[in-house]
Amino acid sequence: MKSWQDNRRIIVYFSCLVLLVIAVIARRTEVTRQREAVPLSYITEVERHGRPVTAMTAETGIFLVEKKITVVPLSGRRFEGYATSEMAAIMSEGQRADIYKGEKIFTGRLSFLDPDRDQASGLHRLEIKVKSHEPPDDPRLLARVNTEKIADVIAVPNEVLEVEKGVFYLWKIVEGKASRHKVEIAERSGNLSVVSSGLSHGDVVIVTGQSILEDGDSVRVMSEHENMSREM
Repeated sequence: MKSWQDNRRIIVYFSCLVLLVIAVIARRTEVTRQREAVPLSYITEVERHGRPVTAMTAETGIFLVEKKITVVPLSGRRFEGYATSEMAAIMSEGQRADIYKGEKIFTGRLSFLDPDRDQASGLHRLEIKVKSHEPPDDPRLLARVNTEKIADVIAVPNEVLEVEKGVFYLWKIVEGKASRHKVEIAERSGNLSVVSSGLSHGDVVIVTGQSILEDGDSVRVMSEHENMSREM
């Protein structure tokens, strides 16, 4: 009787062990299948609809040429900075000048520009007066002076440009396919560049996703919501 009970225990233990091993093997098989399904799913999606990109339409407009300078606060709503002779030559009192503190912008004007260079620094002293009655008092701030307006030009974000040996390129979408084009840049200011040739009004420019492209690749333009979901 005792021997039969011992044998029964051994059978139960052995059965549990076998079930455990089977469960582990099944779990590993499922994990492997899921891992292999992700790249396969992506490849299938690319083959069906093209490589995912975001894009913008090139439009003609007004481009603001900005010059960056560092300023320090004075009394009231005034800020002081210095400009090189080259910058001072295209600046004039009354031009719009914005001061930046993080993402906050304090709008103002260039209220004073010394036509003569400071003997000690060789630079031209200037003052900016902002509209806000509660201006920032940080010891050093970034200011941007709008020195010129250029009309009827096409400007693109700097991040869409690729540079090789001093030559600029960008990617367009032509008949649903990616096409790399050489462009010429006339002016760069802030985060934008003015394209003087190689880009026309209405052209569709690829903004993100170009790093995985080759000429002639089919592309699918993602919506902003799709792009955010993909990044997450």
